[in-house]
Amino acid sequence: MDPKVETEPRTFDEFWPEYLAAHSNVRTRIMHVAGTLLGISLLLVALLTLNPVWLLAALVCAYGAAWMAHFMFQKNLPKTFTHPFWSLRGDFLMAWLTLTGGMDREMRRVHEAASKRA
Repeated sequence: MDPKVETEPRTFDEFWPEYLAAHSNVRTRIMHVAGTLLGISLLLVALLTLNPVWLLAALVCAYGAAWMAHFMFQKNLPKTFTHPFWSLRGDFLMAWLTLTGGMDREMRRVHEAASKRA
């Protein structure tokens, strides 16, 4: 098999570099993290109030911010369309890494690993 032929990821670890490549624009990452945090906040409001309207608002805000960023800045399709669960996991991991100051380091690590494979 030709090593340059891309294959579908079979695990989240294989998906993660693809996810990061699709979020290489810092503005995309900022909007994703903002949408994720707002979505989590609204989900908590939904749980505390038992009002499903807040659940709908959480989904609209979280996905709306992320998808807008893809179309406006990244100029690609969100990974949600091809790998919804891994994409959600990636959103949470990216938010965590951003909030803890590790996102730039992770972007470099994955980029260097990909360069070594090429």
